[in-house]
Amino acid sequence: MDLTNKISKAINSSSIKDWDNYYGSRKSQAFNHSIDLGDFRNLPYRLLFDKLSGLIKEKDSIIEIGAGDSQILIDIARTFPDKKIYGLDYLESACHLLKQKATRANVQLEVICADLFSPPGELLGKFDFVMSFGVVEHFHDLPSVLKAIAKFANEDGIVFTLIPNNKHTIYGILMRYWNIDVYNAHVMYDVDDLKEAHQKSGLHIILCGYFVSSNFSMLSWCFANQKKGINYWFYVQLTRLSKLIWWLESKFGLIKPRRFFAPYIICVSKPTV
Repeated sequence: MDLTNKISKAINSSSIKDWDNYYGSRKSQAFNHSIDLGDFRNLPYRLLFDKLSGLIKEKDSIIEIGAGDSQILIDIARTFPDKKIYGLDYLESACHLLKQKATRANVQLEVICADLFSPPGELLGKFDFVMSFGVVEHFHDLPSVLKAIAKFANEDGIVFTLIPNNKHTIYGILMRYWNIDVYNAHVMYDVDDLKEAHQKSGLHIILCGYFVSSNFSMLSWCFANQKKGINYWFYVQLTRLSKLIWWLESKFGLIKPRRFFAPYIICVSKPTV
């Protein structure tokens, strides 16, 4: 089965054309910029970057699966210039953007344009740290895609998975109401689903749980190429509420993430031997 058929059968209702259009619209964003981790408005990014940095610091080789034009991969390469950094994606348009960003950021990373289900053989079992963000929730057979991703890790490697927390949450409810196409492009998973899928795929779970107190900005895709009406106004007010919460957290301490309002689920695991 060729790459296009495999991906279009595996992903819920996204298509090669949809993603190509998405990355095509982001060409103007392929520039070098730094995210101020001290700005409370970037609190979710800082929490993620801190979590990754703590896991990566003892590792030598890192790969992001479904890297797209990943900003966090650029920042990891900038922070850890001694590491071997790779980004893998199946879309040439995404790989081209990532190469541009790496060049403009003056960081060293290798971009691989390949299908995660049939990558170059030399990549299998190669990496100390394998990560994916917002990838696996586009697949119905969650254990199979996690197993495919885990094959990139060596026997002492770590597999880091992040997905949006949409199942029976405020984000899933609003997404379904505001843009059914975006909603249908995701398969709804919760913590228990992610834990079970990791176990079925032969991964030993180190930790798995909700991440960040809130982030209504994650619903921005619902309004891409849409007229800005009352729903968009309500969305903007919710993003301001998230920023207020982050400001309070930056002053008084982090709020424990709760199932209904946490925007993300993370899972850290290791291959079983």
